[in-house]
Amino acid sequence: IGTLEIGQKISLSYERDGENKQASFTLKGEKENPKGVQSDLIDGLSLRNLDPRLKNRLQIPKDVNGVLVDSVKEKSKGKNS
Repeated sequence: IGTLEIGQKISLSYERDGENKQASFTLKGEKENPKGVQSDLIDGLSLRNLDPRLKNRLQIPKDVNGVLVDSVKEKSKGKNS
């Protein structure tokens, strides 16, 4: 996500309740907060990069790359996906 353009439309695949799902979003700008660098790139979703410290804390294998969905706002496109 960090290499994509603001305003670009993307398709996101994810797993929820054991089912594979897909949703489309338009990327927004990013901001920093006390938890570290987070992005409100997708409406209603707050994302964090999977850095080595976070991977270790969550017991995620070192070779896995991506982002963590840190929070989801109620009544947002992200919540309804």
